[in-house]
Amino acid sequence: MYSKNGSAPVGTRSLVIAITGVVALAASSAGAEPVATINGTSIDSAVLEVYAESRTQRPIGDIGEQDRQTLISELVDLYILSTQPDSADLKKDPRIAAQIELQERVIVAQAFAARYIAEKRGNGRRDSGRIRCTSGRGTTIAVQSAAHSRADAK
Repeated sequence: MYSKNGSAPVGTRSLVIAITGVVALAASSAGAEPVATINGTSIDSAVLEVYAESRTQRPIGDIGEQDRQTLISELVDLYILSTQPDSADLKKDPRIAAQIELQERVIVAQAFAARYIAEKRGNGRRDSGRIRCTSGRGTTIAVQSAAHSRADAK
């Protein structure tokens, strides 16, 4: 992994976002079917779907069986590490706790913004829900397609 401008390694951010998204969804994925169980913790199909989209930028239905099994294997590795007895102590580390809180807020803010934009349009078009919030001098909502202008987000 490489550092950019002395910040955290570039690949680390993507992994943290993916892991946090998976962890946040795991708590709220009632009704999803388990794809594996690690140390008494189930990895369910909703977590796999989110992880697959995060890693491949494609829905789980567009992913072949071999790639699906690779993704499950990656999740198993994540769950093995995150369910170790020492992992509970890591969550108490102020920096890690701050990262978890920030990622949770980013996920909720993105979901809120996507819903807001979809409701604001109100024209029956389906919204992909793929937006990203960026911050610089101010916070802006950037959407994936050119059809969604900044004016839509205001």
